[in-house]
Amino acid sequence: MPKILPYIDEIVREIRQDALVLSFAGSREFSKFPFERNPVRRRILQWLGENDIAHRACGPLSNSYRMEGYRGNIFIDIPLRPVGLALRELVKFLKKLQDEYGIDAVQAEIFEYSYCKGLDTLCNDFDW
Repeated sequence: MPKILPYIDEIVREIRQDALVLSFAGSREFSKFPFERNPVRRRILQWLGENDIAHRACGPLSNSYRMEGYRGNIFIDIPLRPVGLALRELVKFLKKLQDEYGIDAVQAEIFEYSYCKGLDTLCNDFDW
């Protein structure tokens, strides 16, 4: 059964703060795997579970011109400011994975609340 996943900008507007997302689409070596079988993504999900860090699947930034399929993006539900222990440990773990699997195995992106808030206004003002 298909799931409807929230776009990352929807999540950012919901939590009203900047958000961290991990994506896996850029990796040439792992692009042959469906996201469910991507070994880097699986290790990250396991680590997040072991460290009780909340996370959930999310879509990319919403786009009124095209729709993209889910590529395995993960929203990490931890505060980015002030930098806490959970974020420091996550960064350390991601650096370790980059050393093992290569620099493009996982990409970390920060989506700013101020930017995502503006996207909602832009979408609501668009004359459909």
